[in-house]
Amino acid sequence: MKILLDENIDVNFIKEFGEYSIETVRSMKWFGKMNGDLLTLAVQNGFEIFITLDSNLKFQQNLSNFNIFIINLKSKDSKISSLNLFIPQLIIQIQRIQENKSEKFIELTLIAVLSF
Repeated sequence: MKILLDENIDVNFIKEFGEYSIETVRSMKWFGKMNGDLLTLAVQNGFEIFITLDSNLKFQQNLSNFNIFIINLKSKDSKISSLNLFIPQLIIQIQRIQENKSEKFIELTLIAVLSF
């Protein structure tokens, strides 16, 4: 499973995905590409999942034109400590994608758990 991390995601986040083939927009030298061009390049290069923090992507692009799964992390910021909180949900979603049981566009939001 080839996964591409958007340029708005800390490159250190790549360390959390040991068993997957992960690249970043920066490592692919696609930094600064417009979203449509970026998604086209991702598909052409065999990426199956694109992970981003860009909540506007679904409004800016007709995502049905791209044969790639998009996971939007609805994070309060792009700090690695915030992104790491998404790991359990991300792993579940990646497994669902591998089992063909997922939508093409997935939004993940953290749900606060209060303990007393």
